[in-house]
Amino acid sequence: MPLLLARILVLAVLLRVADVVAARDASDVLAVNCHNLAPPAGELEMIAAAGLKTIRMDLNWADFEITRGVYSFDVTDKYVSALSSHGLRWIAIFGPRNPNYDNNTNVHTKEGIAAFARWAGAFAAQYKTQLQAGDIYCEMVCLSLISFPLFSIR
Repeated sequence: MPLLLARILVLAVLLRVADVVAARDASDVLAVNCHNLAPPAGELEMIAAAGLKTIRMDLNWADFEITRGVYSFDVTDKYVSALSSHGLRWIAIFGPRNPNYDNNTNVHTKEGIAAFARWAGAFAAQYKTQLQAGDIYCEMVCLSLISFPLFSIR
């Protein structure tokens, strides 16, 4: 039964996406997911040349808050500049793990959740003019085959 429900959910999502894409320019609703804040040479050029307009970038919280309450955006500043120079928008996917909180598991205590919210808020404030949207990464796993962000903060 859970597998059937997962298949129905995936089908419903795909059909809804197809409706949206059919009603709009596909480059407005499709994005490419990147996993590296220091992309290989030519990657952003290829994405822009393909007609895509939006990058989804996974962000590892631990890379930005090595010391509790102290944020560094140096690596992201360079990346955002590169995106802008190629006319690309971006969606940040906030990863909810940091070794400073909740034993490096997805945040679940009041302290961890509050710290995560502070980091995401500081990040959004840092890039408020460049950031198109932010997603909170949350895995939904069905037989270890399906994983995708569920919650969006726009």
